[in-house]
Amino acid sequence: SSVATESDPIVVRDVLPAGVTLAADPVSAGAATTCTVVAQEEGRQVVECLRTQTLLVGESVTIDLFVDLAEDLEGQVTNTVTVAPGVTPEPESGDLWPNEASDTVTITEVADLTIAKSVMTDPIVAGLPVEWAIAVTNLGPSNSDASATAPITVTDTLPLGVTGATGSGDGWVCEAGEPTLEGAEVLVCSRTEDLPVGAAPVITVTATVGTGQLEDLTNMAVVAPGLTQQPVEGATDEASVTAPVTTSADLSLIKVVAETITAGGTGAYSFQITNLGPSDARGLILTDALPPGLTLVGSLDDAWECVSDD
Repeated sequence: SSVATESDPIVVRDVLPAGVTLAADPVSAGAATTCTVVAQEEGRQVVECLRTQTLLVGESVTIDLFVDLAEDLEGQVTNTVTVAPGVTPEPESGDLWPNEASDTVTITEVADLTIAKSVMTDPIVAGLPVEWAIAVTNLGPSNSDASATAPITVTDTLPLGVTGATGSGDGWVCEAGEPTLEGAEVLVCSRTEDLPVGAAPVITVTATVGTGQLEDLTNMAVVAPGLTQQPVEGATDEASVTAPVTTSADLSLIKVVAETITAGGTGAYSFQITNLGPSDARGLILTDALPPGLTLVGSLDDAWECVSDD
């Protein structure tokens, strides 16, 4: 038997690989064995598991060592452990079992990217700028890696009738993409830096609503990963937001005598109506109260239908 006591336990020593740390929960342990971090070696945790009870001949003990992995850990990781006896020394010669064992595993990064979109302009008025906010979040568990050749991308398809889109956000570069077959503008924002677990800087998208826009605006954005795969390979996440459009048109009117008005004869007035915007003006009605003694003959502008309320 391998005798062990409180003061002279059997010791299993594990220098954890870089990027691997002992988890606080669940607790790492085995039968009559406790595990704790006892030191650091070149930035790596040294874990010792102490068994204080004698290990009988043929008996074995399993130690469950629970660890946390750094968000950016990937590739092959090798872990080596050693065991040292307590009270009972090992034989000095003969066919001995090794006191050291190693295992190599491959760590793959997986990062779940999500996207949300919101309208920052209220109300939205036809002919005026509109602003949206796009929020990308990495739900983890790993970093979402990116590079110049494989960036994280957000593709924002703007509503028809919305033009001149620009975008900005810390760490994002936004530029115009290929318009859709229907002619809608597309804005592509790229991030070449790794995205840690958590929220990325918000992307602000600004554009101008067409002066004649009447329908609600629906804006959809899609986020796609760079180097790190999603939990479901090839999956993308999208978000859309819909908001109503209102109109506002500031009209100005100038009225002048176009033809001299002669008693018993005819005359004419000229009206200059200007739409100062920002929206197109529809269904205009011009009301002109003629002075006593004047009656309506007609209008020379076919775009207007003029009638008397007599």
